[in-house]
Amino acid sequence: DRFALVQGRVDAFPPKPEAPVTLHVMEELGADPATTLYVGDSNVDVLTGHNAGLKSAGVTWGFRDEKELEENGADTLVHNAEELENLIL
Repeated sequence: DRFALVQGRVDAFPPKPEAPVTLHVMEELGADPATTLYVGDSNVDVLTGHNAGLKSAGVTWGFRDEKELEENGADTLVHNAEELENLIL
């Protein structure tokens, strides 16, 4: 009851940072690219969001550090769940 759709790696789509699986999920959900934010904790996530034509938010409490997220073009950085919630809302 928390997620409308969960999609992992499948052979039908190239892996991240390529965009097809992200675009597929967005299509399945009826998501509008203009109002979709790709959130992740690595350079690959930032690049995936951008490759799909989306704004990208890097979370600094995850897999990679703030510097890597910045160097790979994260549109914004968030440092905790409250900041992320405020950004989304």
